Amino acid sequence: MLARGVIGGNLLWIALERWLMLHIDTYTATQDAANGTTAKLLRGLTGLLAQSDATTALWQSGAANYLGSVFAAQGSGVATVTASSWSG
Repeated sequence: MLARGVIGGNLLWIALERWLMLHIDTYTATQDAANGTTAKLLRGLTGLLAQSDATTALWQSGAANYLGSVFAAQGSGVATVTASSWSG
């Protein structure tokens, strides 16, 4: 009986991880330079990083890295809310 519970829990976790990656990929695919919100966020981040002594290449890569973290957080949030609705 316990083995079935463990297997079911593992399968649920695998499904949640795949659901999470689907949402993160979807958010990432919709964001590009033509998206006004993304462009505004990148400009703001680049402006903040420009106040440091770092190089321009570092500003741009830092802003892109942060933007990727934002997408991951958004995708994780949506996937978690959606998955919690599965349980009832």
